[in-house]
Amino acid sequence: MVNKKQYRLGHIFGVFLLVIVCTFVFIVPVSSAQPSRTPNFLQIAKLLPGPEDSYAGLFDEAAIVGAEYQALKLDGLGDVTPEELGQLVKDNPELLTDEPGVEVAGTFTATSDDAGVALFQGLEEGIYQITEKSRRVGDVPELLSSPFLVIVSGTTTAVRSKIQPLTVTKTSHEPEVQYKDEIVYTISSGVVQPDVNGKISKAQVKDSLDGALEFKSVSNVVISNLDGDVKLGESDYLVEASGQDVVVSLTDSGLTKLSKRRANHPETTLELDLTATVDKMVLGNTRIDNIAFVAMDGYCGFTGQDKDCIDSIPAVESGVASFHTSPFGPIEGIITGIIGLLITGLGIGHLGKMLLNFVPEQAQPAPQHTDVPSKASDRWDGGKLGDLAETGASVLGVVAVALLLILAGWWLIGRKRRNEDEAELSSLEGEK
Repeated sequence: MVNKKQYRLGHIFGVFLLVIVCTFVFIVPVSSAQPSRTPNFLQIAKLLPGPEDSYAGLFDEAAIVGAEYQALKLDGLGDVTPEELGQLVKDNPELLTDEPGVEVAGTFTATSDDAGVALFQGLEEGIYQITEKSRRVGDVPELLSSPFLVIVSGTTTAVRSKIQPLTVTKTSHEPEVQYKDEIVYTISSGVVQPDVNGKISKAQVKDSLDGALEFKSVSNVVISNLDGDVKLGESDYLVEASGQDVVVSLTDSGLTKLSKRRANHPETTLELDLTATVDKMVLGNTRIDNIAFVAMDGYCGFTGQDKDCIDSIPAVESGVASFHTSPFGPIEGIITGIIGLLITGLGIGHLGKMLLNFVPEQAQPAPQHTDVPSKASDRWDGGKLGDLAETGASVLGVVAVALLLILAGWWLIGRKRRNEDEAELSSLEGEK
């Protein structure tokens, strides 16, 4: 007969076996239903610029070692192929900002090794936003990668980062202009990423005007990104004009606004309008060139000691051209241009002065001959003898202008008569 003690031990042992059996019955099937997760790797290679880049020679291996990358896993974008990533960013530029507009499922960081390769380990498959963090302090050159999206799938995904260039565009609202017309140029530039302290130390725009233009004003200085536009006030920038060069520099207050707007917004732009006047009469179809240069942190500037920099990235440039047109026909335009050039070369005020000097003063008695020249012998009709050549040349200039004006008038009258004759002939033929 089994005693109570043996019964209890048998009962406990039976319960223990039952628990083990239940564990295998319920847990094992659940475990077998879970998908196997293979850890994924992402390699980002950072390379030095090639010899064809403007950055060439400014950086060594230290620029690619210790670069810190951040990866954000973006959920809710659906099934996207690598070929569709570019269009996805164009349609949704906020995906490259710190507010991508979709759920962020995780944040990861990695630092590049001696070979310039940053390795992310244990990532889940999906779409990741990759951003390189700035390491510079102040106005120094930096080899920084552009933010981008990458699809992590399979065991290892390897990509190469691209250097983030400073882009500049310049447009003209008046492709064809005439004498005394105003031209409005719009200059738009990308903005460098702030340094580790969140600051941008320099932002300058230089415009080199064509010789036929005269600077008038700078207006509508605006910082733009996905969060909206911020128009800078007159205290936020300084305009310096010297000859044909105009330099617009952001002041401390303007740089503070620019730094705040640019933080985590790579799409940020700085834009301004520059107005100039066509102040010279030139021949029709003459090309009027205008070039803009932009310099920010790490780029050669245009004022002070920064003009002589040798260890910075060359300023980025963008040009645009307008064409001078004549209100007359081709031949009349040439004649008008020649007249304009003569008048511009001689000067209207100078012509008037010469015409006045040409009027003789009251007749003076003939001077007596002496060994010492008298003051009267040094003058002729109110002008110095030394001015005779200048006066003669001026008279010839006036005569040339008069002849050209007569020629232009003759041409215009002749052309008008020909047009009237052609119109009359056409009307007669129509009546027949």
